[in-house]
Amino acid sequence: MSLSRFHDLYDEGLIGKEVFEDLEREHAAVRTLTDELPPLDLGLRGEDLLAQFDMFAGLGVAELRALARLFRPRLLVPDEVVIRKGERGNAVFLISSGAVEVVLPNQRVRLGSGDFFGEMALLSGRPRQADVVALGYCRVLVLTAADFRRFLRDYPRAKVEIDRIAGERARANEEKVPV
Repeated sequence: MSLSRFHDLYDEGLIGKEVFEDLEREHAAVRTLTDELPPLDLGLRGEDLLAQFDMFAGLGVAELRALARLFRPRLLVPDEVVIRKGERGNAVFLISSGAVEVVLPNQRVRLGSGDFFGEMALLSGRPRQADVVALGYCRVLVLTAADFRRFLRDYPRAKVEIDRIAGERARANEEKVPV
């Protein structure tokens, strides 16, 4: 209720002076508290997040802008399984806010704001290698495989750079796999 409504109730004799003063103090306290709270951060802009990701770090401003426009927002709920091991890689996810956990056979890896997941299956065409579960409410930006292929077709220079980085990452991942 607004302060002016409290005034109206007091003026109409529906609440007494003590109640009105209590409501005034409470209203002022709530207002002070909300003025002190930091603004709600629903995540960074897509272009800013993309530029931080090594796979897209070599892209120009126009390419980053075009790529960012292809990402679609999605809200994840706690314990939602976003990716299942063995599925076909049909999208890459960028965490705008919140956190997920990658469930690997021998470990669990936590990812948060600014982290990507799902890109290796998308790039390699191989099945997903792990489950990914939302740890709480998360805002992610999703790029579908079809949109990504269209982007690579329209921006051949970007494709060369992304293929180079993806190849380096694939080699690094193969070196980590125990024999």
